[in-house]
Amino acid sequence: MAEKQKQYETKGYELIGRSREIGKIVEIANRVDREKRTAGILVIGEEGIGRSAFLNFASKKISLVTPSFLTIGPIVFKSIISPFFPVDQIIMELLKLKMAGKKTEDEVMKSIENRLEELGISMQDSEMVHHRKILSELVLSTSRKKLVIEEGEEEDEGEKTSPVEKYLYSIRRILSLIAEKKNLALIFDDLERYPIESRGLMRALRIGLGGKPVLWVLASDIPLQDLEQIYDEQILLLPLSKEDTANFLKESFQDLAPFPEELIDLLYSLSKGKPGLLNHHIGILIENRVLELSHEGKWIFNPNNLIPENLPIDRDALLELKLSGLDDSQREVLTLASAVGDVFWDDAVLALKRALKGEVSAKNPAMIWPDDSEILSIQATLESLCNQGFCARLESQEFYGVAEYTFLQDGMREKLFSRIEPEKQKFFNLQVASWLEVISGNRRWEYGEVIGRRLEIAGEKEIAALYYMEAARLAKSRFLHERAYELFKKSIEAMNPRETSLVLECLHEMGNMAQALGRLDEALECFEKMLRVAWRVVSRSKAGAALNKIGRIYRQRGDFRAARAFFERSLSLFTHCGDERGISSTRDDLGTIEFLVGNYDRAMELYNDALTKRMEMKDLRGIALSYEHIGQIHRANGSYEEAEKYARQALEIRRQINDGEGIVSSLNFLGILAYEKGKNEGAISIWKEALEYAVKISNLRMMEYLNNNIGELLMEMDKNEAAESYFKQSIEIATILSDRRAESEICKNLGLLYTKSGNVKSAREFLNRSISIAKETGSKEQMGVALRALGQLEGFSIFDEGGVAGAAESYFHEALDIFKGIGNENEYLRTMEVYSKYLFDHGRVEEAISLLEKAVSETSVKSKEVIERLKSSIKKMKQFSSS
Repeated sequence: MAEKQKQYETKGYELIGRSREIGKIVEIANRVDREKRTAGILVIGEEGIGRSAFLNFASKKISLVTPSFLTIGPIVFKSIISPFFPVDQIIMELLKLKMAGKKTEDEVMKSIENRLEELGISMQDSEMVHHRKILSELVLSTSRKKLVIEEGEEEDEGEKTSPVEKYLYSIRRILSLIAEKKNLALIFDDLERYPIESRGLMRALRIGLGGKPVLWVLASDIPLQDLEQIYDEQILLLPLSKEDTANFLKESFQDLAPFPEELIDLLYSLSKGKPGLLNHHIGILIENRVLELSHEGKWIFNPNNLIPENLPIDRDALLELKLSGLDDSQREVLTLASAVGDVFWDDAVLALKRALKGEVSAKNPAMIWPDDSEILSIQATLESLCNQGFCARLESQEFYGVAEYTFLQDGMREKLFSRIEPEKQKFFNLQVASWLEVISGNRRWEYGEVIGRRLEIAGEKEIAALYYMEAARLAKSRFLHERAYELFKKSIEAMNPRETSLVLECLHEMGNMAQALGRLDEALECFEKMLRVAWRVVSRSKAGAALNKIGRIYRQRGDFRAARAFFERSLSLFTHCGDERGISSTRDDLGTIEFLVGNYDRAMELYNDALTKRMEMKDLRGIALSYEHIGQIHRANGSYEEAEKYARQALEIRRQINDGEGIVSSLNFLGILAYEKGKNEGAISIWKEALEYAVKISNLRMMEYLNNNIGELLMEMDKNEAAESYFKQSIEIATILSDRRAESEICKNLGLLYTKSGNVKSAREFLNRSISIAKETGSKEQMGVALRALGQLEGFSIFDEGGVAGAAESYFHEALDIFKGIGNENEYLRTMEVYSKYLFDHGRVEEAISLLEKAVSETSVKSKEVIERLKSSIKKMKQFSSS
């Protein structure tokens, strides 16, 4: 009977009543192919509506679109899982790989290389090596361990690219290259169950593949606001009509012609048109021999077996009927499995069974574990349960050598677990926690949240708190800030308040995570609580750290006066307790405040103080950072020679200590200096070297900056098409990183580019976006730069589209006021140059000359190159005027 029911279940009800919805997905797939751009669709369907079967059929239909799609998925959720699983699964299916088991790294690398070649991917050698390495780590089950801060690596506020960003970029790059050869369809189910971080990774991946022919098909029981960036349209799966239900039954049971009308009425009233419930009730009809196979292998209808009490209406009664057919061994195994979870393992079931027995009674060690008869018995029982549709064995393997299963019927696991006595539930949770701790070995902190939750339910709250904390530390090291925040919060809630040092660490880290997520009010609350605890136990170092963090939040909000006050109090506490690292870091923070408000002399004094401390501590990484900060002040003052000297000193140290991120930063700074001195070829050469290095180490932030810088220079050289390509690469990465400040700068540059090409509408759109972001981030410098660009646009558009008279000058004056107010001489001079060119182009030659002469006479910029450039412009304008 089970055999025939299985045959029945392979029939495709998805063909009935879903033609419009399937047609919509095929239409969007054709559009993706035709327009060669990304599109997404969200399929919404409640429990029992047949969502999973619909997606499976949609996958088949998409793969038949011409030219065909390479279809990945549906990818579904599992209970114990890494937040990376959607991205992991995409690449594993794409490369036709499984977890490596005992394969060597060389074997895995060769397998990946062959598959990439099969897909037609061609990369530069250095890039290919890097991406293959990341993929091999994934396949060898080590990628999750590698996505952490290396032991001993100092955390700072530098522009480091996180390992998660590197991993995501590598996957996006490979998918992008494949999509250039073949259309891709990525299908995901159970989105409502995905962790927040998983959906965040999917959003970042979607943004990165925005210009490629990729179809995203998502499925959930409700709309999900945090995924609105991925999908463009929605499909709502509704129950089947009575007519569709009848057509389905007639097609599935063609032997019964005509299909009994009373059976159609009964099944439709029970299922309400939900295919999932319809299948359940048909299964019951088969079990009760209402529908039965004849000796000839044909379906027959036995109306005498149609007993109403054997046909429950609600799901609970249906599950009860299913369970009533189990024997004692099946019921025991399934009940123990329910104590493990929605996903369970054969060894975990055996561990619970042995825990119920208590200590083994055998005195002879050889008889404690004489054979594997117990696990073989459990595996045989699980196989029979799989055949009866209670559970299914999964292909994935979370733990080596341990078979993994999942419950198939919704509500079955919960029903079984609810029957277990409360005290025994606690006992089982404790035993499952112990099993997970041992089986996961050195990966146990990856399961820290699951183990912690089990321990907390079992009443072991203080031990649970430690597991939550370790899991939080791991999440933090992977830059999964939301997950880390919640885990630190769980830890502190379960923690003994007398564990003061752990309480302080949790509050500190919760504040860090909240700040990284942009939730500044929550961050402030955490640091203030930390400050109160530190005050109570008279810990000046912890109080200083809390005050420093509060100061950084006020600096981020643009309240420099409050930020300075908190930094100064933090400095006094660090000084009192002799915390040298805290002293140097806080002096550096105070220097940045002065730099941002334009007090360059005071900023220089503070940066030098920090440098002195760092030299005393022989903190080479900190020394290099101080050199770069000092160089930035010289650059802002227009003293390019001094700025270059400090930049090269920083570069030398960073090469010495093999600081890859720092090397790229120093090269970028040197390129900027060459660019601002008018040495275009030198700047291009330096930036290309930096970009090559950034790609090698997957430093996304510097790739973002360098693409933008190269684009700026190409734009000045009138290579607009190439410049646009670099800008688009840069803004793509900025969006992945949520780097609003960089996004504002790139939008400004795209606005200038479209101004040059005459696309006024796009230019104004990007420049207004730049100004809007600058306001959000509180960057006065960026605001001035964007206003200057808007002045250039209005100066251009007054000829081409009748721009508002006087608007350009208004923007230029506003920009000049900003730069003068913050003391940025360099940007002030650049704005004077641009403004003078505007005046010259509009026939106001004498005003243009007067403006430049004023700039030369009043400036304190020491760069000879800049002064000579200004004087040369004056000379050319005067020659034009006299002619």
